[in-house]
Amino acid sequence: MRQKSKAVFKLLATSLCATLAISPMAMAEDNGIEPNISILTDKEEYSSDESITQTIRLEAPKEYGLTNISLKGQIPENYIQKDKDGKQTQWIVTIPNIEAGDTKEETIIFIKNSETGKDPADDDKKDPQDPADDDKKDPQDPADDDKKDPQDPADDDKKDPQNPVDDDKNPNDSNKPNTGDSTPVVLWIAILCISLGIIYFTIKKKKGGNILPFLMVVALLGTVFIQEKQVLGATGENGEECIVVSKDILVEGKKITLKVEVTYQTVPVEQEDNTLSYEGYNLKWQDEFNEATLNREDWNVELHAPGWVNAEWQEYVDSEDNIYMEDGKLVIKPIKHVDENGKVSYTSGRI
Repeated sequence: MRQKSKAVFKLLATSLCATLAISPMAMAEDNGIEPNISILTDKEEYSSDESITQTIRLEAPKEYGLTNISLKGQIPENYIQKDKDGKQTQWIVTIPNIEAGDTKEETIIFIKNSETGKDPADDDKKDPQDPADDDKKDPQDPADDDKKDPQDPADDDKKDPQNPVDDDKNPNDSNKPNTGDSTPVVLWIAILCISLGIIYFTIKKKKGGNILPFLMVVALLGTVFIQEKQVLGATGENGEECIVVSKDILVEGKKITLKVEVTYQTVPVEQEDNTLSYEGYNLKWQDEFNEATLNREDWNVELHAPGWVNAEWQEYVDSEDNIYMEDGKLVIKPIKHVDENGKVSYTSGRI
């Protein structure tokens, strides 16, 4: 009996460990309903002299609205934002609010920067023949220690500050929201697999009675850890949420990534109060049916023969068997009758 109790305890402990371990992963995959945000462009491929038109579409869920919305993105290299200062490297758009279930679109147009038909890096290039160029350094001068060789493999990891494309970005992730880090989930899956292996071994060998409580504690701590990670990762300062979306296009065969960072706050939808209210009304009459019999001063009892309406079989009668009070309720009861010849009839009440 004692060994049977131990087996039952181990089975329950194993189930609890699995439940605690799986629950945070399920919560980690479900961050709740998010707004639908996407980037649309007028084309997928452009020539070098064509303008780029991108439209950011934001659709608020039916469960809540959005407010204090900010859209921010990088201006592609050798382009400027239409009707804006050509010196800007970023564009920013603010939207006051979007009602729950509504959709809002913002269009940004990038045009070719006619003043920078050459490489923008040449803008600050000095004239080697200009004697006033005192601070120009000779590219052959060995004293120019900080000059980097374009062939130097050490410079391979140098990133163009104007290029919005991240080197480690997966091209298959284009136009998909990036809302969190899956590292804790992967880590916890590995811990779960190891824990289940240990549990199986201990049960099979009938050893390790003290290991199961330890695994339960680890599973519980992991649940708390991932829940905290989710909260911190989903919400920023002042309760702001952040989603990053991107889309890849081609300009003269070269891939350019249009990336938009969207920050917003949520506004819950106010639920309608459907509670019945008698405010503004005055009670004129009521009957709580708390008397022994029906109050004939307020009610009339109708008498009708069978078939009086809709070919009904019942006869409407004035009988306490068909009309009576019970527990503060009015009862109208149909009754089936069978005479000595076996003929069937019905009676009921109508008031």
